Amino acid sequence: RLQEVLSCMSVGKQISMESIHRCKDGREYPIDVRMTLVDLNGKHRLLASVRDVSERKIAEERIKHLAYYDALTGLPNRLLFQDRCDHAMSKARRDHHAMAVLFLDLDGFKDINDSLGHPVGDRVLQVLSKRINNEIDEEDTVARLGGDEFTVIIEELDKPQDAAVVAETLLNAIRTPITVEDHQFHLSASIGISVFPEDGEDATTLVSNADAAMYRAKENGKNQYHFYETKLSEEVVRRYVLERELRVALEEEQLEVYYQPQLNIDGTALVGVEALVRWPHPERGVLPPSEFLPVAMSSGLAY
Repeated sequence: RLQEVLSCMSVGKQISMESIHRCKDGREYPIDVRMTLVDLNGKHRLLASVRDVSERKIAEERIKHLAYYDALTGLPNRLLFQDRCDHAMSKARRDHHAMAVLFLDLDGFKDINDSLGHPVGDRVLQVLSKRINNEIDEEDTVARLGGDEFTVIIEELDKPQDAAVVAETLLNAIRTPITVEDHQFHLSASIGISVFPEDGEDATTLVSNADAAMYRAKENGKNQYHFYETKLSEEVVRRYVLERELRVALEEEQLEVYYQPQLNIDGTALVGVEALVRWPHPERGVLPPSEFLPVAMSSGLAY
């Protein structure tokens, strides 16, 4: 390569290039080489400076890692997940096979952070992330989106239903007890599955639909998986609108408490009252707790 560079040089022109220097003992390190061709009394001479750029390369790799990998677990982050998902979809189109996105959310993980603190919760996430990553094939990808949410890209599926096998494997792995700082945790997860291209032809849609399916898994009792269905998108929109309206209702104190009397067994004496919350919705009339409490609980508006 050096001969090619020299053949293209002209007097006064500087050329920079990076190369690998090999020491006599076999060690290698990156170098930055800058060369200038000069004319000294009619004779061409090559002036060159060589600089060890090992530290710069290490810093560049560290910056690259921080940009594409989650700092806590070392798994790919949302940005790298997007890139790998795009690549997996392109490959699926070319090879005419299916691929799937799994959206995984731990059940009740917030209780660990609230009761034992975030350091313990972080350690649990580190252990779980390794366990999840060990259960998938090398060509597949596990990413952490944030909190206790993970996504998994499953490539080269013979049929969409094969994603259920992976989901069941992950659920079993997560159910295995974890011991962190003398605390033993029995965890579970809810998983939503969306399949390319039936459930979406871009990463954003696949993740959104897998997320919707994950919420259905939670509603059905948690510790299970659920495939995406078209009607789930409508439910997600309904849930979003209801949550937004509920926040306004709480700010404006729209919720009302009704007291239902409780009588003794023969109905002759009042022994107590039961407090029941109702929401006089400005458009849909009075809503019972079953209509809005599940949304309030899942969004953190109620405990």
